[in-house]
Amino acid sequence: LGLLLAGMIFFGGYQIDRNLAAVERSLEAASDREYRSTRAERQASRTGEELRQAEAYIIPDGIVSAALSAWLLVMGVATVRMKWWARPGSIVWSVVCIAFLITAIVLRPVDFNIGSWLILLYPLAMLTAFNQPAWRHAYRRVSG
Repeated sequence: LGLLLAGMIFFGGYQIDRNLAAVERSLEAASDREYRSTRAERQASRTGEELRQAEAYIIPDGIVSAALSAWLLVMGVATVRMKWWARPGSIVWSVVCIAFLITAIVLRPVDFNIGSWLILLYPLAMLTAFNQPAWRHAYRRVSG
């Protein structure tokens, strides 16, 4: 699912680029005699700037999201198979994911609302679960 979302992020970046180019061509083609208010022109310019800013985050976000998704998939399989390295790998994934999400929310490449903090629930739940004594014991490294 995460890999699918990362693919959609890349596709969205391509669409933003395409739409931004279309808006710029439209503005260039419009005659000064047409009814363009200064407010509309400022809004179009501001929207173009916001799109350019968001575009700078799309590729890195897609790459990090794809990597985190692949990592989570591997950790999920390892968890089901009770591999000793599933616990430290999942803890590291949780910490990296939380840092990535907080960075994205703080940098605000797009308009986040208070609900955006809800995406932190899963990595926080994993971090809490894997640090429980019973989980620590279940995933301890057994020599042999």
